[in-house]
Amino acid sequence: MTKNEIVIKHLRFVSFIKFNAAISISFGSILGVIFAIASMFGGNVKTTWNGREITGIEETIFNLLGPPLFMLIFGVIFSVLLFLPMWLALKVTKGIHIQGNFIVRKIEEESAKLTESAETNQLNRVNDNE
Repeated sequence: MTKNEIVIKHLRFVSFIKFNAAISISFGSILGVIFAIASMFGGNVKTTWNGREITGIEETIFNLLGPPLFMLIFGVIFSVLLFLPMWLALKVTKGIHIQGNFIVRKIEEESAKLTESAETNQLNRVNDNE
């Protein structure tokens, strides 16, 4: 595979949220596995939820599923708050350069708008010449 470089000059809000949600779930999953292993082998680890102490297999399942869910919720909330600073950083730095293996697809809406505006400009030039 060839290594490519892309420059992110504009990032849509929904794409930013999706990216941060994926990172949050990944980080939460790692924490969940660590907590589950610690609860199985650590000895005096207790999980308390709504005043109820959870132990045994319930605790292991809670430790595997709880952190990814909590990280997802907080990740989405924080990504909403971080979108404006990210947008400003993209404007100030004129984009972020990222290297790696990428699949680049053109979005039909954008290409249709660009084609339409090019055709409109061409028609305006023809009308101006007449």
